[in-house]
Amino acid sequence: VIANVVGAVSGEGHIRWTPQAVTSDGVFRTPGIDLAAAFGPASGIAGEVRFTDLLNLESAPGQITTIKSLNPGIAVNDGTVRYQ
Repeated sequence: VIANVVGAVSGEGHIRWTPQAVTSDGVFRTPGIDLAAAFGPASGIAGEVRFTDLLNLESAPGQITTIKSLNPGIAVNDGTVRYQ
């Protein structure tokens, strides 16, 4: 659960269908958002998420998001999250 979100997320998604198949992809990005989460406050979350399949929520490999500050009880600063 998240609350008190400040910032913007933009993006676009595409769904294509033919008689043979349905395909989809998309990209969503933020230059920086702040929020309150169950684990504590987070600020300066920035990055881009590329989906290779929006319908099954499959993301592309080698993605990075940065976080200026995260505090689950002990402050963590200037973090990098690498994920698929």
